[in-house]
Amino acid sequence: MPQDVKALVALGIRLAEAGRLDLARRYFAQALALDPENEEAWLWQGGLARDPRESLRCLEMALAINPQSQRAKMGIQWARARLAANHLAGAAAPANGRAVSSGSTGATPVDRSAAASESIPNARGIFTSKECPTPPPPAAANRGLQALPLAAGVLVVLAILLTLTGLLGLGGLARALAPLGASAMPSSTPTLIVIPTATPAPTPTVTPTPTNDDRLADLWRQLDGAWAQSDWPEAIRLIKQAQEIDPSYGDSTNKLFSAYFNYAMQMVEKDQLVQAVIFLDEALKLIPDDVNAQGERRLAMLYVEGEAHYNAGNWDEAINKFAAIYEEDPDYKGDVEKLYASYYNKGYALEKTGRLVEAKQQYQLALQVNPNGQEAMAQLARLIAILTPPTPTPTPVPPEAKRIEVNLTTQRLIAWEGNRAVYQFPVTTGRPGSLTLPGSFQIRDKIASAYSNIWRLQLPYWMGIYWAGSIENGFHALPVDKNGKVLWGENLGVRPSSYGCIVLATADAAKLFNWANVGTRVNIHY
Repeated sequence: MPQDVKALVALGIRLAEAGRLDLARRYFAQALALDPENEEAWLWQGGLARDPRESLRCLEMALAINPQSQRAKMGIQWARARLAANHLAGAAAPANGRAVSSGSTGATPVDRSAAASESIPNARGIFTSKECPTPPPPAAANRGLQALPLAAGVLVVLAILLTLTGLLGLGGLARALAPLGASAMPSSTPTLIVIPTATPAPTPTVTPTPTNDDRLADLWRQLDGAWAQSDWPEAIRLIKQAQEIDPSYGDSTNKLFSAYFNYAMQMVEKDQLVQAVIFLDEALKLIPDDVNAQGERRLAMLYVEGEAHYNAGNWDEAINKFAAIYEEDPDYKGDVEKLYASYYNKGYALEKTGRLVEAKQQYQLALQVNPNGQEAMAQLARLIAILTPPTPTPTPVPPEAKRIEVNLTTQRLIAWEGNRAVYQFPVTTGRPGSLTLPGSFQIRDKIASAYSNIWRLQLPYWMGIYWAGSIENGFHALPVDKNGKVLWGENLGVRPSSYGCIVLATADAAKLFNWANVGTRVNIHY
């Protein structure tokens, strides 16, 4: 299943469990548009549908995809029970659309619209419960309806109520008249309802009705308190309540955006990044082009996806996600440690399969991210010892041997063959804080086109000469940044400007690269 479909289904489930049903339905609909064979999305969409017929359609789609699904089968029973309960409730209701509760000595009207109100089902609970409601047997329903007494007014309503109570029990009646998921009423035998004799109503005390302005001012006072306490759920509730009265009051759109954004940042601090994405989505619905909200949502989604790949051992995908965060914000939620661990774990996996050179490279990348990573240091040192051949016994250097002399004071390089100077090139060496080390070395490796992850630079005609901690320094041509700009050309032969390497003009670096060999002596001095 595509990764974006998985993310949509996961967010939809989170929203449903948080009671955000409209937004959850939208995520499941988007998932089904991308993957019409997604059984999980059909199950949840069926559990969240307002109309029992729509529930039944979605659940039948889930069963068609997986005919062995017990969740789909039980969900279909549940949907059919909803249809039957709605039918009975409609048949028993009086003409004015109201039923009578049997919970007190007086006749209390109950609005039938409650039966159609939004429920907050849990799809997992609905489709695995052993207590799915089932419709009453038709025969029992006929016997109950045949027993209805022919009376008028309140007696007709009471008789219908008693009949439904006998058919469904009080718990069944409650489910027929209230949303699914509401607490079931205790089951008991119906008792006679006594309608008290009407008594004169007391004269009501007339109190002033608050105006809209009064209500708005009170809501905004409460909002100030919630804002001061960073109680963002309460702030969101109060702003929405004010908008119901006056959508433009107090610049409520910007205020609501800020509340959603602040709540999302609170979720980020608590490492609840999925919830943070949900609230950033709400904020972006209000102000879609806000760059801060867009950026925070992008980072949160990258981290959520990166963690999912990390936990699954998909090191390449985890590295891609965490490296994208690292490039944008290295301090985000400990991303450095996640990226370091991903490189290390990939190196360890490669090492276990005998791919030692590739494993060495991953340990080096891990140390570029975290130079103090003890695990990567230990593994890298061990692999270098394995991969580096024994140093041969020194032999006298013949006069015709090649060597390279680098003068850090004059910023010049001379390539020698015996006593003959073959090349003389201007160079730029390590700047203060990243000085090129003096000493006697030799060329260790050659790469025609190298790339530095830590500096994000292309390094043509690379020849490594020594290790400085976890970083190898060497010769290379003028570096090229990600925009294609060639750096430091004006400093050749003039002043040090590199991060420790010895840098030549591109044409000069190509000549030196083709002339020198692995093992060529390099002397660096002042």
